[in-house]
Amino acid sequence: MKLHHAPLLRLYRLGIAPQERSEFVQAGARNLLTSIVQEPGTLAMGATHQDVFGATNYIFELYRDEAHYQVHAQSPQFQQYQQVARRIVQDKMRLELTPQVLRSQAEALRISGPNDLVVRGLFLTAKPGQTATIRQRVTERVERLAFNEPDTLAVYAATVATDQTQWVILEVYRNVHVIATGDHDLTHTLADVVSQQFSRHLAPDVLVTQGSLTFE
Repeated sequence: MKLHHAPLLRLYRLGIAPQERSEFVQAGARNLLTSIVQEPGTLAMGATHQDVFGATNYIFELYRDEAHYQVHAQSPQFQQYQQVARRIVQDKMRLELTPQVLRSQAEALRISGPNDLVVRGLFLTAKPGQTATIRQRVTERVERLAFNEPDTLAVYAATVATDQTQWVILEVYRNVHVIATGDHDLTHTLADVVSQQFSRHLAPDVLVTQGSLTFE
């Protein structure tokens, strides 16, 4: 699926009490697994946690456009999830993102429960005048996916809507052992054009995609 218009991409950080985690994850799984099947305009969704207790959670959502997001927002499964989230989530941060380069493998994902996948989140600040260079290098990086990196399942690269110097790049790997290194590692290839960067290794609780997504 090649997109000709930028889709809608959001990243959330949600804080919960660890003792509420089981109910929170179950509600999220029902929402994501149902939505990816019933909503063609829902392109990818991931529910991940950062810490071993599952208190800090990162959620990303990718929709074809605002209209398709509204379809999701009105769905029974999302409404059920919202009821749980309103009660459990203690703090919330939302980033509106502007997609720059998106690519996923042909394999559609329906991941739930224990798994080996890893989502690496890269958070970068571009040096002045280097945003175009970052975009070019990320594009070169994702072009290798289909032929040379079958264990890199997706790369979603975007800038923060309110500040185009701030980048968020989500890389989905089949397991921790295949995370890109050396010249294939964006932390290495972008080091000279960013003023600061940090990464988070996130463990997926649920991860779903439509597969074969391309946007540049």
